[in-house]
Amino acid sequence: APLRDHPAVYGWYLRDEPGADYYDVLAQWSRAVKAVAPNHRPYINLFPIYVSREGMGTDTYEQYVDLFATKIQPAFLSYDNYSLMADGSLRDGYFQNLEVVRAASLKHKVPFWNIVLSNGHYHYAEPSEAGLRFQMYTTLAYGARGISYFTYFTPPTGNYRLGPIDQFGDKTPTWAMLRNVNLQIHK
Repeated sequence: APLRDHPAVYGWYLRDEPGADYYDVLAQWSRAVKAVAPNHRPYINLFPIYVSREGMGTDTYEQYVDLFATKIQPAFLSYDNYSLMADGSLRDGYFQNLEVVRAASLKHKVPFWNIVLSNGHYHYAEPSEAGLRFQMYTTLAYGARGISYFTYFTPPTGNYRLGPIDQFGDKTPTWAMLRNVNLQIHK
């Protein structure tokens, strides 16, 4: 009960990037969270459009998102799409992903959130103010009501680098860029 009543608790994380075969169980958990903590939201984040059909468990991405919204009845749709690549290119499907999630958001009358890339790793671009603005403003232009970041704290493994807070708990140059873009959005 203490956590349920804490003013800092917005919701409860249930699953990241589930395949459609998890939707029935996640719907049960989602209803349970709503019953116990009606002022909090069950949080489930969806795959991006470039995941395989086997990963999604559906034939198309449109089916994947629509089935999720129908079965889970979420307070909002959340997905991630990391499309800014280290070679300066934009991964195919970025705008299509925004369009599909926006259409599902309108159809099911729920807002949507996008998790944008805020650190460099593997074949993804290192953060820049232009890259952060591009991701945030394109997301907002499609009607999103929430933006999250992957990741705020730089993971201590792999070649993750330049998250807003590094592996030692210190602010990086990305922190200042992210702060600036967030302030622009709030204005």
